[in-house]
Amino acid sequence: MRVIVLCDVELGGGTITDDFISDNALSGLILKLAKSDEKTELVFNGDTFDFLKCPSRLNPPEYPIKITPKVSLEKLKL
Repeated sequence: MRVIVLCDVELGGGTITDDFISDNALSGLILKLAKSDEKTELVFNGDTFDFLKCPSRLNPPEYPIKITPKVSLEKLKL
């Protein structure tokens, strides 16, 4: 079995504050690994999501400075 470790991906919400620009590369990698016959464990090791880069679901969206567990869960609904 192979293990693929991705670190510090820092995915945001795809808005103007998100500086992750490798969406196609990441999704391509995941699709390639999923289609492979080789057993693979994909590990996201730290800083996978950057909640400061994600807007809230409020209208208009807000970018709170303090991210609480409640705010984090709300931001996952993007």
